[in-house]
Amino acid sequence: MGNERTSSGFRALIHNSTSYCGLYLSGVGLVLILFTIVIDWMRGEHSAYIGLLWILFLGMVLLGGLLTLFGVWRTHRGNKAGAPPRPRLNLNEPVDRRKFHLICIVGLVALNVVVFASFAGYQWTESADFCGTICHTMNPEYVTHQESPHANVACAECHVGAGFEYFVKYKMAGTVMMYKELTNSVEPPVPTPVTSMRPAREVCESCHWPGKFFGTKLVQSPYFHSDEKNTAEQITLGVKIGGQIFHSIHYNHISGVEKIEFAAEDEKQQQIPWVAVTRLDGSTEEYLSLDYKGPEKSFAEEALTFDCIGCHNRATHVFYPPYQAVDVMLAANRIPRDLPWVKKVTTDALSADYPDREKAHAGIDSAINGFYTNKYPELSQSKKAEIGQTVALVTALYDQLVFPDMKANWQTHADNRGHKDWPGCFRCHDGRHATKDGKKLSNDCTVCHTMPVRSPLESLGVMSEDAPGAKPYWHPLDLQRKHSGVMCSECHQGGVSPPSACTDCHDIDPKAPMMSKQDCTTCHQASGMVSCKDCHHGKGWHLHEVHNPSDCTGCHKPHQWLVKGRGPCLGCHQDKKEHNPGKDCAPCHLFK
Repeated sequence: MGNERTSSGFRALIHNSTSYCGLYLSGVGLVLILFTIVIDWMRGEHSAYIGLLWILFLGMVLLGGLLTLFGVWRTHRGNKAGAPPRPRLNLNEPVDRRKFHLICIVGLVALNVVVFASFAGYQWTESADFCGTICHTMNPEYVTHQESPHANVACAECHVGAGFEYFVKYKMAGTVMMYKELTNSVEPPVPTPVTSMRPAREVCESCHWPGKFFGTKLVQSPYFHSDEKNTAEQITLGVKIGGQIFHSIHYNHISGVEKIEFAAEDEKQQQIPWVAVTRLDGSTEEYLSLDYKGPEKSFAEEALTFDCIGCHNRATHVFYPPYQAVDVMLAANRIPRDLPWVKKVTTDALSADYPDREKAHAGIDSAINGFYTNKYPELSQSKKAEIGQTVALVTALYDQLVFPDMKANWQTHADNRGHKDWPGCFRCHDGRHATKDGKKLSNDCTVCHTMPVRSPLESLGVMSEDAPGAKPYWHPLDLQRKHSGVMCSECHQGGVSPPSACTDCHDIDPKAPMMSKQDCTTCHQASGMVSCKDCHHGKGWHLHEVHNPSDCTGCHKPHQWLVKGRGPCLGCHQDKKEHNPGKDCAPCHLFK
């Protein structure tokens, strides 16, 4: 190598090893950018990975430019200070050429290592392991993702998707989240719904195409009663998936529809007072809940677009309620069905509130083992292995469904698919959303699914009410009269065990006469109220010409029945108010 001349011209200043390396790096980066643009154009489909490579190659160009300028600045500074000339690369010299070739080869190898290492690092940052194990905040989402139907789908495929624009947007948002995680400023649990998700048409519909859905999907849900025998049943129905040509769930939301909008009163979007449907012909229908009591306003200003996630908000991060998780394990016989009361005991143990995971494990062990030790001492010894297996499985279920440190469980994450444990479909289809001219959003069950059939637990399920063992009423409680109009989620609140007795909902003293000895259906039957006189034949003053035609409940208050005090009698006999004051009427005026 010769020596650099001390010249102030830029062309002279650029002749130094540092600037050469910078120019080389920038040149390679520009070539690679042009190469990937051509490849992307020839593929006819944009890839998020191509966008990543553009970022890497652009970084090479910028870094090369900075190195070039740094070399120029350093040379100029040295010349100005009168520093001795630095070595200069002269490719006319064989020795310099060999060194230059060696530098190029080493630089090219190093460049490939950096590019591939960067690409591998990028792919890892897009993986579920990175999102779930590096970031403590995402642990509930990571665990539930591993047990979901989308366990093999990387986080970024739904949360980022293809395209350079979204890659930059979500990586910037991820940087903010990382800062919050490092500074421990994240407020648990992770808020839902995620309002920054990409439109479902760009994410969900890259795999799922609702326009091509058709037919009816058979759904068979095992159900075990919370009784001593853990009575096994199943609820079977056909969910009408449909599509653009079959009247069904998806048909009613996409056929002839340009967009559906809604406005919610709460952050979790569980209360939706307003819905608007814009059709392809340009017509618009606005539905307002008849129960809305808020101020008059333009909901369109705060409207959100309704898409797949509006119903399928728990398609991946599923938090199953305890009763459902236990039912599945019982159906698979992983929890032994022959253990008495095991459905109730395990569900109660799983539903209890524990301050942390360690106490939860101890509490579950104590609840299950303690129950069988106290109630079934002999069985607790003969079935010790089965009980231990049950404890281990319920503990594992707890770790999958409950995260005390993140304040996350099945009650903090509403599931809008269906309407049993959460309002779900009934947020809009409750029969109370109507247009100004009275048209209502339908809440007819059979639009979306066949009527459920309750039957003994079968491996393949039954769809016919005439099948052996099938019952014409599918619900454990015969839903008649007022009960037929009660929304499912009013009893099954967020997966909490529903009421098991009438007195759980109705303000009735369970110790009142008749209540402790007879069932409610003795009087309240599907055909209507049973007349008191069908069972009770009056005696004494009951047969009086005034008392006999009267309605029994005029004197006998429902659910209490025994007449106490003078009040009921004085309701008609005001003229006897001062007659034998302070005494009950019945001891003297015999009605029996």
